[in-house]
Amino acid sequence: MKILFIAPIPYPKSHNIHPAPWVTSLIKRLSNENVYLEVLSISHLCQLKEERFCLEDVNYTFIKTVHPKLDLFGLFRQRIHILNKWLLSNHHRFNLIHVFGNEHQYELISNTISLPIVIHMQGVISEYRKFYSQQGLKWWIWLLTSLYEIKGYRRVNYYSCRTTWDTSIVKKHNSKAVVFNIWEMIRADFFRYEQKNKGQNIVFIGGSNPIKRLEVAIAAFNLFKKKAPNSKLLIIGNTNIQSLKEFIERNELSLSLNKDVNILGFQNPPGILKAYQESFCLLHTSIIDNSPNSICEAQVSGLPVISCNVGGISSLIIDGQTGILTDDNPQNIQKCLVDLYDDQMLWDNISAKSRRMAMDRHNPDKIVNSTLSMYKKIIDSNE
Repeated sequence: MKILFIAPIPYPKSHNIHPAPWVTSLIKRLSNENVYLEVLSISHLCQLKEERFCLEDVNYTFIKTVHPKLDLFGLFRQRIHILNKWLLSNHHRFNLIHVFGNEHQYELISNTISLPIVIHMQGVISEYRKFYSQQGLKWWIWLLTSLYEIKGYRRVNYYSCRTTWDTSIVKKHNSKAVVFNIWEMIRADFFRYEQKNKGQNIVFIGGSNPIKRLEVAIAAFNLFKKKAPNSKLLIIGNTNIQSLKEFIERNELSLSLNKDVNILGFQNPPGILKAYQESFCLLHTSIIDNSPNSICEAQVSGLPVISCNVGGISSLIIDGQTGILTDDNPQNIQKCLVDLYDDQMLWDNISAKSRRMAMDRHNPDKIVNSTLSMYKKIIDSNE
């Protein structure tokens, strides 16, 4: 079995934090199976037209593309052309192509080769864009991406989904699609950790990403502080500090940075787990999401999650049992925070049940076996 991954892997020499660690986690596991695996990605940072690396016994190929801004002005046609050109010369070496995400136009290769393709659903930009109002470069990127994404659904017949939400979107655009339900790999650090005690802080992951709605979390936390004055909101991710200060001042919130709100920036798993140790929950206030790994990692670790019930979140959380679902009203979120903070039995039950459920859901052996089974079924049906 010879598989080609096409995935948004950061260029090795860029030192960027990996945006999708579940991809590399799956690569590591599959490379130990009876699978020949190669990984293809693109980057404008490449020094040569094509660069190859061998990382942990897996071959990676990076193809040079133009800067993202120029790529947008060219309507992404250059990156599509470059991928197609490489695949026309190399597709004969593989049995199947596994594409991670349909937001990078990787699925458009299906017109030029005869190999079966399966798309691993990640975010759904055509749906996310409905909630993204900030004008600017990203707005235009998401608009063009949405057009390609919707067009791409009709070209690919195999999908790996996780939630009822992403499955329904695939089926809406391609009623004949064959959908495999396979969860994502979670980093091993979170399996090794177990939340034993209830801290007093709240973890928020996502920084200033507008989809994550830090402002909603801040407003709810401001109300919660009246109940727990010693509690802090720990913000993980790229955060616009000036914008956050202005929001607090503009809304006359009784919060101050460092004292009440700690901005931790990007954190690796040990840094995230340290924040868990000091906290009693993860607060997730996204306006839309599929199956965010921030929730899954917290559940695997036994840290209770309070989340807005949007997108595919209800496929992750059974309300009151493996987490708490709410709307985006800060007062309602504050009530959920107080209930979880005050009720030790509720906290204990959610911690234990969410950990058991998530450890089974993200069991690496089950995911690997399901992935290999998917490959076999697709390859067999296309022979």
